[in-house]
Amino acid sequence: MGNELNKDQALKEFINLVIKNAPEYDNFSVYDLHESLNLTETEHKKFKDLSFQIRKSLVDDGIAILYGSRQIKLTEYGRHLRLNLEIDKSILIELNKLKQGEAIPQTKHTDTELYKTFDRLINLGVLKKEEHLVKLKNLKLLSKVIELKSIDKFINWNEDSALGKTTITNNFTNSNVGQFNQSTEKVDSKNNIKQGVNTKKRSILEIITWIIGIIAGSIAIYEFFIKQN
Repeated sequence: MGNELNKDQALKEFINLVIKNAPEYDNFSVYDLHESLNLTETEHKKFKDLSFQIRKSLVDDGIAILYGSRQIKLTEYGRHLRLNLEIDKSILIELNKLKQGEAIPQTKHTDTELYKTFDRLINLGVLKKEEHLVKLKNLKLLSKVIELKSIDKFINWNEDSALGKTTITNNFTNSNVGQFNQSTEKVDSKNNIKQGVNTKKRSILEIITWIIGIIAGSIAIYEFFIKQN
């Protein structure tokens, strides 16, 4: 974050850090949250000094509501802001390394925010951990995380995609379903041909029967008049 930030700049960045790292639905203490943030010793001190103003700004802006005397809780608007906060550029660099096939150590010395990001993506099946190394598990999913620049946006996208699986598509490449449909169409075509042939046969037989009926009727009439004469 840098020690050169003035009070207003520091307040703005601390507020974003709180939104990003606060529990999504549970109440929390802004002052106590500093312990889980990846800050320098100087920044920790500045954060604690500004904790009251951070809390006041969050409440005044409708991002959080007061919960008891010391704690606050994110509002729906606060959760919406959290959803749209982008992953830090430094973390995106590490994710791109994983995308390229590199393995990255995850130890107690790993940056706190990067450590948390790895844990979330491992739990989501995007990454995997072998001993102390984090590796790529699903290229498509990791690419989407990097594209969206937000794990929360990715989670929403992934849930929508899961719901979309029930949608019927026409892409049956290398699919048994496609083979079944194609074979069904062939069977239907054959059945239609057979039905056409059978219908044609029935039509001819009906005509022949009709002609024979006319001939038989004519003969009967002819014989009737002969007998009368």
